[in-house]
Amino acid sequence: MFDISMAEWSQNAPARARLLLVGGLVALTGVLALVFSLREPGSIAIAEWWPAASAAVAAALCARKHERPYVAVGVVLLVFLGLLSGGRSLELSFLDSVGNAVEAWLVAAIIAARRQQLSLKTVADVGRLLVATVAGAAVAALCVATGAHLVGLDFAASFVPIAAAHALTIVCIVPLVIIPRLHFRVSTPPKTIAISGALVLSVLAAFYPGSPAPLTFLPVPILAWAALSQSMFTAVFQLIGVLGGISALTIFGGGPFAYVTGAVPGIAFLQLYSFTLAALALLIGAAAQERRVIERERLALASLVRGAFERGPNGFAVLQEAASNWFELIEINAAAPALVPDSFEHSAGQWRLQRASRLHEIISRLSAGTEQTFEWSAAPGAASTAQLTITVGHQPNGSRTVVLAITDLAPMREAQRKLEEQLARERAISNELRKLNQQKDDFVASVSHELRTPITSILGYAEDMRENHGVTADEESLEVIERNAMRLLAVVDDVLLISRRNSDTSEPPARRRIAVGRAIDQCVSDLGRFAASKSVEVHVKVAPDTYLYVPESDFARVLSNLVTNAIKFSVPGATVKITADTKGDEVMLEVEDSGRGISREDRDRIFDPFYRSPQAIRDGIPGTGLGLPISRDLVHSMGGSIGLKSVLGEGTCVEVRIPLVRPEATQ
Repeated sequence: MFDISMAEWSQNAPARARLLLVGGLVALTGVLALVFSLREPGSIAIAEWWPAASAAVAAALCARKHERPYVAVGVVLLVFLGLLSGGRSLELSFLDSVGNAVEAWLVAAIIAARRQQLSLKTVADVGRLLVATVAGAAVAALCVATGAHLVGLDFAASFVPIAAAHALTIVCIVPLVIIPRLHFRVSTPPKTIAISGALVLSVLAAFYPGSPAPLTFLPVPILAWAALSQSMFTAVFQLIGVLGGISALTIFGGGPFAYVTGAVPGIAFLQLYSFTLAALALLIGAAAQERRVIERERLALASLVRGAFERGPNGFAVLQEAASNWFELIEINAAAPALVPDSFEHSAGQWRLQRASRLHEIISRLSAGTEQTFEWSAAPGAASTAQLTITVGHQPNGSRTVVLAITDLAPMREAQRKLEEQLARERAISNELRKLNQQKDDFVASVSHELRTPITSILGYAEDMRENHGVTADEESLEVIERNAMRLLAVVDDVLLISRRNSDTSEPPARRRIAVGRAIDQCVSDLGRFAASKSVEVHVKVAPDTYLYVPESDFARVLSNLVTNAIKFSVPGATVKITADTKGDEVMLEVEDSGRGISREDRDRIFDPFYRSPQAIRDGIPGTGLGLPISRDLVHSMGGSIGLKSVLGEGTCVEVRIPLVRPEATQ
């Protein structure tokens, strides 16, 4: 909406450009002080205007905050030299220059206080400018009046006209430095010329020498018109012209202020009148500018909304009841007639709601204050093509206002169709993957069975040879055959068990009442040779009458896996402890070894299928990484839980808890 003001441009300009501008304004301050003091050389006459004040303030506003002290020093120096050269006394010249410098700094500080932009855009900005002007002029007048008192003039009689001269100059000239130019044109050149001419005529009529009637009010409404109908920048130029004309005509004896006699001189009334005109013009101009900017923003937003309204894929219409059950279209976009065909007609460049249409019949039945949403189809029984939401309001005169929102269902239906196709493709892929997984399970089961048969034969013949042939030389070979066949059989059994449990068609094994102590004794007996080969002792402690209702083969497999691991990871000479007891409504089984223990990192993955710890691999301990995962799955299938505690270097204790009777939720 705005270009930046001269002060804002200077703040952001390169240092050299800012130095030239600020330095030029400071030099202009000294020149103006010299010129106005030379009007009456050697005298201490008080001028109606003091332009040096506005130049000093403009320099302070164009400088950055940290540069303003240097501006103040420059103002003091140049104004002092100008006044001294014009014949003013040393005391008056010094105090006048100090007053101008302090005034410039104070006005700039108040205007720029806690603000990022130095601009005059709003009524609040104008108010801040007026406050700063009055404060700065008072400080300057205090200094100058003190100097005047030192040279023999009355302090009070000097203070008021000096303050008025400074304030009037600042409020008229400084706005040109901080008013930003608008991006858009406010007035046309002919209108500006007409207003300027009217101002000239009003000033001449009110202040022309010899004018018989007191018409000082005459320029006021025309100046207000100028401020309302033109940009602030143009209005300020016209204001300066008006005040300059009034001052000139007054000097030549025109207007009422030229004939004032009494204690208060006519110049004081002229200054007050001029300051009031300036403040009024600035306030009216700022208010008009605020209104223009808000209106432009509102129109821009309305244009944006209207564009979206016109180009939107959904339909929208606003109707007003003109007569009983007769509605006129207030607004409608292009999509609405296409989404509800045969409801609107276009004639004479306008859209109308057809009285014979089904939509008109629906709207006519709705009362004020209701809202109805339904799906629309081109004909009864046909597929719906749009969703209509009709909101009915009421006007003070009793008529109804209808807002019609129409949503096109075609994109939604198309998206739904694509989603269904995607789901069908994913379902087909899932079925294909399920078939491939079943083929994999079938393959593993088939291969495992094929491997198991020769292994069983090897084991059978090895046992037969051991029983029927006492040849010592073959004893060691038979042990090697038997040990490796058992190892291979364990691997095949693990793979076979996983294949069976992953199969969708596998039936859960039957549950029966088993004695826990007997099952443990059988397991220890089966692993006796393995424990002896590792020089490991197995101690069993089972409470009497400890029973479980579980699949016997699954429980035996859990025991075998846990005890085998305990023996396998124990050092020679170690002891494996197996305990079982009834705790409340469950049986707790513990298998504890005094082996190497398990590190914290390995404990997090110890139940992952096929995982083997790096330490076990380095030590060459055989295994597939399936014992604990299989044991966990089997225990879970019994409705129980499994966990372990381990201290590195001290051993591991695996704890299994199985309910005495499996919970119904797991059956």
